[in-house]
Amino acid sequence: MSLVNSVVGPGIAAPSPSAADPCAAGADDGCTDPDFALKLRIGAVFILLASSTLGVWLPFIAGKVSPYAATGSSMFFMLKAFGAGVILATGFIHMWPDANDAFSSACLGWPDYPWASLFAMVTILCVLILEHVVSRAYERRLTRQLTNCTRTQGADGHAAANGNPAGALANVDEKELAQRDAHIRSFAIAQVLESGIAFHSVLIGIALGVSDSPCTIRPLLAALTFHQFFEGVALGSCLLQASFRSWAFAAMAFIFTITTPIGIAIGIGIASTYNANSTNALITQGIFDSVSTGILIYMSLVDLIAPDFNSPQFLASLRLQLGGYTCLILGAALMAIIGIWA
Repeated sequence: MSLVNSVVGPGIAAPSPSAADPCAAGADDGCTDPDFALKLRIGAVFILLASSTLGVWLPFIAGKVSPYAATGSSMFFMLKAFGAGVILATGFIHMWPDANDAFSSACLGWPDYPWASLFAMVTILCVLILEHVVSRAYERRLTRQLTNCTRTQGADGHAAANGNPAGALANVDEKELAQRDAHIRSFAIAQVLESGIAFHSVLIGIALGVSDSPCTIRPLLAALTFHQFFEGVALGSCLLQASFRSWAFAAMAFIFTITTPIGIAIGIGIASTYNANSTNALITQGIFDSVSTGILIYMSLVDLIAPDFNSPQFLASLRLQLGGYTCLILGAALMAIIGIWA
């Protein structure tokens, strides 16, 4: 009789280390196969690269192939509405619950408080203030440029502003100003949106990369394939709206496509020592997911849905309204369904 049996009694299995300490690394779900899991994780890198690349480039390719999908068209509007729904559901369904789980974990031991909501709210306020500061700085720079331009015109016999910004602005086409302002705003939205998506993509890549369970990897990979594709469509639409140069579009699209594979590679590298229930891992996941939640919810509601769904183009067309709301709900619904597995 072994020492274990002499302690716990014959026929009674000794508790595993993970059962004795639920916060310890290496918990076994009964489906552990490190060799096969490694093959699945390596294959996942190429599958997610392909789905992310296809998603983020789809709006660009569609616009080049068909004028009906070009920027400013009704089809492009509905594609953006679909993307806004995807982003909204990603924040509420995929990120916020994960952040709540991390902060409420007994292994973290933090006081009972809605930390995820706090970090998300602070992020929303920070993004709001940042957008305001950037917008005001741009307007002041534009006003100075217009004032100098008007002074030059005055020297040629035209009406001069005499240093008055209002006089300078009066001589400028308001439509042109609105277009330039919208372009700068779209440029900022695309960059902040990519940052929020990148945080979460790296984390879910790590979650897949550290797993030795094929039973966990296979459904997660299937869900992430669609997850990355739809997020790519949403991001690609925003990048296209911002009118990036071709090389800039390609660079930002490339960054998006490699974030999840990078996370998987990191996960594979640290799999032997990684403990998802450690204090550092829980705090990192909680903060990153909370920040991403705030960014994506703010961007979807304030910068994507509200401007487009209150635009003259949208309000003047019942067909566009029906199509826009349908695509918005469809995008949110699809990501909500994917949330069952990822």
